[in-house]
Parts: sequence; C-alpha cells; structure tokens
Amino acid sequence: MKHHPTRPPLFTSLATCLMAATISSGAAAAPPSSTNPQGNVFIFTSESDPNVPADEEFCATAPFETTATFGASLWSLHTWIHNGKLMYNKLLQIGTATSCLEIDPDELVPGGLLPIYLKFELPSVTFTAAGLCQNTTGDVPIDGVLLTGCTLNMVNIPANSNIVGGMASSNSVLNPEGLPGVNTGSVWTIKYYESTEN
Repeated sequence: MKHHPTRPPLFTSLATCLMAATISSGAAAAPPSSTNPQGNVFIFTSESDPNVPADEEFCATAPFETTATFGASLWSLHTWIHNGKLMYNKLLQIGTATSCLEIDPDELVPGGLLPIYLKFELPSVTFTAAGLCQNTTGDVPIDGVLLTGCTLNMVNIPANSNIVGGMASSNSVLNPEGLPGVNTGSVWTIKYYESTEN
C-alpha cells in the first residue's frame, strides 16, 4: 500500500460525492413515501486476501453448488475531484467479504455466466447478495484472467432491519488459475433503500 501525504492532491471520495447529491430546488415534489427515495450508497474496492478466510458455513447456504470460495478485504477509495479517475484503491481497510461461486469451466470465456453469493461485512452493516457475473474478456490484462461484471440482488435482509431492498454491482477481475501478478478483486457499488417509518 502506498504512503499517502498528509495533505493529498485535490481529489475526493466518489462515495462522498454521491451521498452529497441532492434533488435540485426546481424538481417536482415527490409523493409521500415510507422509503427514502434517494437511497444510500457504498462504493469500495475488494481484493482477494489470504489473511481473510472465506466463511465456508455461509457458502454452504448458497442457492447453488459452491465450487470456489474467496475471502477478501474491503477498502475505501479516493478519486480525482476533477475527472473521477481512481487514485487510491486501498486507502483504509473497512471490512471483509466472502464470495461463493459456482464455476463451470465451460463458462470461463467471454460471455460466460458465473452464479455468485456474497457477504459484505462493514463496520455498521452486513449485506448479503446473490446474482450473476458475466465475463467480458478472457485475455486482459493477460491470457487466463477474466474481466467480469456482477449484478446482485440484496437477499436475506433481517426482519428487524430498516432496509427494504437494494442491489450490488461490480467491475471485477477474476484470476481463477491464480496466475502471478494479478489479484482477484472488484470495485463495488451497493445501493439500498431504508424505510423511514419507525
């Protein structure tokens, strides 16, 4: 992890930008709702981490036969304020995650689909999500590494939670063969909605 100066360049957290966005004063008033219409957003990176064991008991509850598991560390990030380019993808560790996948070798190609069941453990909340990852390439940055995008629905929301639903999406790198020089990891966006009723 790179050393960061006390006063970094002019950049800001993309998550902060999104959370600070407000409805313009000229917008039409929204109808009364028991759910926050803007929702809440988390944006962070994940990286496969040998120091974070996968939760095998969690993966045993996946809605498919799990054939691969990954433990990952989660990190806050920062981007340049003027163009949104990522500058620091591992600023501060903010949690851990377990990924459970059903990997069919025939699907490890561009266009292939990989079922995924995932748990994000953050300081204030734990999210569980399930869905599919679709591979886009199989030779970038090197042959055998997959670039893939995941779209997951939030599941197993506790009954006593104010959360009513949400989704997680990713821009991911999958290195199923453990080739040197490339880590399995993602940039994740989680958007969820909470009830405003007590």
